[in-house]
Amino acid sequence: MGHFMVEARGRGWQATGVECSPYASEYGRNRWGLAVRQACNLRDAGLPANQFDACVLIEVAEHLPHPKETFTEVFRVLKPGGILYVTTPNFASFRSQLQREEWKPVIPSGHLYYFTADSLTKLLTGIGYVDSIDLSLPADLDNELEAITTAGGSISWRSDVEAIRERTTKEDRMKAVNGRGEGLTVLARKPVLPHASSIAALRFTEVPPSLEGKLIRVGGSSIEDQKVYFVNGGRKHWVVTTDWLAKRAMRLEDTIEVDRAVLASLLLGPPLQ
Repeated sequence: MGHFMVEARGRGWQATGVECSPYASEYGRNRWGLAVRQACNLRDAGLPANQFDACVLIEVAEHLPHPKETFTEVFRVLKPGGILYVTTPNFASFRSQLQREEWKPVIPSGHLYYFTADSLTKLLTGIGYVDSIDLSLPADLDNELEAITTAGGSISWRSDVEAIRERTTKEDRMKAVNGRGEGLTVLARKPVLPHASSIAALRFTEVPPSLEGKLIRVGGSSIEDQKVYFVNGGRKHWVVTTDWLAKRAMRLEDTIEVDRAVLASLLLGPPLQ
């Protein structure tokens, strides 16, 4: 219907949309004056190669009959260095594992594919994307279980809560954030090749290897400058309490001071406490 494009345009982006529904695409053009192309297959939209700084697919991937074909076309139209941003139901979420076929996003008639951060990253990497980052929010197993039962939802009889707890704890032990929220959000980038003539104008840098897994802050005296962040998986996470550090045998004394521009270039992740 064009609402996201309106928001993007208001923030200075030149937005182009592709929409399968004739009604919705016409509404976006007539109501908002948007550049919306009506096509159900992205290749049929006739978009030029190496044109876009960013491509956004919000709750689209699960509906695609041929997701690899679509992500390959996105790769073609992105400029080198351009960003792909995808949201889709998280098949690795606690709710998915607790409710199984009763999980609300399981809609056989409309949701054709289900992804985890791992499976989506493998798909994108196989196409040629690099620097994939899982931006999915964390979740707590007990809180999710309580929310399901409070809302009158059902838990599959096959769900063994303690088995899920044991397995996911093992899988997530090296992660700063477990990414078990219901929504999956993944970011990836089209690589920049030496001969690239047009490069995306985006502030997106690779995390310096020396900062991965480290505590960082900027050198300053303001309250914001006093914040300590943990760098993990391409994101900076504000360390809210020292309890989180104590559980991981980390010390504030090991915090590294970085330039303000370096801190600003890192994607912001959920806080740690």
